[in-house]
Amino acid sequence: FLNQKYKKYLLNSVYFDTDNFTLLKNHLGLRLRYESTNWVQTLKLELPDHSRFEWNEHLDNNTSKFTPRLNPLFFPSEKDLISKNCHIGSSLRDLYCSLKPRFYVNVERVTWKINFHDGLIEVSIDHGLITNKAKKTTVSEIELELLEGPPYLLWLFAKRIITGFPQLRFEFRSKVFRGFLLFDFNSDNFFYEKKAYLSKKNNLKITTKEIILSKTKSFSFFAELILQNPDSHFLKIFNQTIFELNNFF
Repeated sequence: FLNQKYKKYLLNSVYFDTDNFTLLKNHLGLRLRYESTNWVQTLKLELPDHSRFEWNEHLDNNTSKFTPRLNPLFFPSEKDLISKNCHIGSSLRDLYCSLKPRFYVNVERVTWKINFHDGLIEVSIDHGLITNKAKKTTVSEIELELLEGPPYLLWLFAKRIITGFPQLRFEFRSKVFRGFLLFDFNSDNFFYEKKAYLSKKNNLKITTKEIILSKTKSFSFFAELILQNPDSHFLKIFNQTIFELNNFF
């Protein structure tokens, strides 16, 4: 596909959260990204079953390139979030004054749109940096996004890429994930908890599946934190997660 038509551009993004990482704890990601001539405000919600919801709004074109500001009028309502099984405990507009830039993602991106079997996949090669005020980490990756077709096509395409470039490895950590890992988490400023909510649309079987997926994510997340800082608090949560997963199986 490298011989096909491509687009090349810069992506400059700012990610927001509270001091207590309220959004992160509720599977939410909030960013401003500069695209072409204006900023785009995006809120993403990723549920334990890997389904996603996304709210995008283009901000005023008069917004300065160097002073991005969130617009709380574009935040979904608390009722809307609850309907998608996101129980944050308050409205995002109430949190607006507590939101602040947490880290930045600046990458050069080259993209292709590839017809693959009965689907359409966007392939992006990203190279750049993720930074906060104290630390930074590099980005050098191929990102795949399924635009059309069944989900399994993405894995088939990824397998083909890895076969052609065996030095590549699968990276489960998103840029947002890696951005938050730049912070020195400890027991005073971070605690991850997934609550299960049963409703008519969310039966026991579905809830159990969501808990298993959520605990698997916790396992990966805290394993990464332990490698960076063997805090006894993280070890306790890590061991508890293993215990809970073991009980499910």
